Amino acid sequence: MTAVGVTLVTDAPTVAPVETEAAVGDLAAGEMVVFALPIEVTENAAAGTRQLAYRVAYTDDDGDRRRSDRLTTDVRVAPARDAVVVKPASPAVTAGDSGVVELTVTNNRGVTITDVQAKAFADDPLSIDDDQAFVASLAPGESATIQFTVSAAGGASEKAYRMSVDFLYTLPDGDSELSDPVNVGVRVEQPPPQQLPDWLVPVLVGFVILIAAALLLRRRLGGRTTPAPREDVPPAAGDGGVDTPGPLSVEDGGVDEDPESAAAEVDAPKEPDWFVGDGDAAGDDGGSTDRDEGGGGDGSGGGGASAGR
Repeated sequence: MTAVGVTLVTDAPTVAPVETEAAVGDLAAGEMVVFALPIEVTENAAAGTRQLAYRVAYTDDDGDRRRSDRLTTDVRVAPARDAVVVKPASPAVTAGDSGVVELTVTNNRGVTITDVQAKAFADDPLSIDDDQAFVASLAPGESATIQFTVSAAGGASEKAYRMSVDFLYTLPDGDSELSDPVNVGVRVEQPPPQQLPDWLVPVLVGFVILIAAALLLRRRLGGRTTPAPREDVPPAAGDGGVDTPGPLSVEDGGVDEDPESAAAEVDAPKEPDWFVGDGDAAGDDGGSTDRDEGGGGDGSGGGGASAGR
């Protein structure tokens, strides 16, 4: 048969054929041909099996145009799925700081979508500084990476917080469609403990070494003491730089250099007031009387005795 055509007929309220006719062409005896007709399923349709009816029109070998009886086929309606699938690529930020959150977006529809506009939303303690992204087109099953700049408050706890993303895109027929919000978990992490700068570590090490060296030097110097001289052995002259004291002069303290003269001055009794003159004076007065001469002699002798002591 030739000029084979198929006409789709259905009465299901949730299934609407986009096109109802398909031209198959000529078919030899026992030959099979696969064809497709696009069908739209409404949002209210439940997942399950639907029955579609169709008729086949053709021309037989005699050239007569014929039409088949009503035929049926089963079509399975899959559960609803998101038009866009989003997976987080780097969903972590640090508390008190901002970071870039990367998302992988995949076209989950059976047609190419274009002018894909993404907009992100978040609640406290998250805030979005750069909340929009754009993808020119996505073929069925194709993926792309989009980025948002997200900040976390300094007092945020270390856990995951929700961020939602809406997608507005254009279908092949020119109609625009807005996706349902896609929720993504963004994890907030606590900042790492502060570390010393690299240049400060060697400075501190050097400072500790200097302190240790100073303490060690002080300890060694503190252990070296000069021994005290022994009391029972007087140091000799020239030993250890100790000088032996010599005789004192008159200028040093009124003491005569001669020890005997010093003893004489100390031991001689004080002369009485009636004593007059010395040995020379007695000689001058020797011509007076014998008593005076003798007295003078006694006085001289006494003076000599005193000197002898």
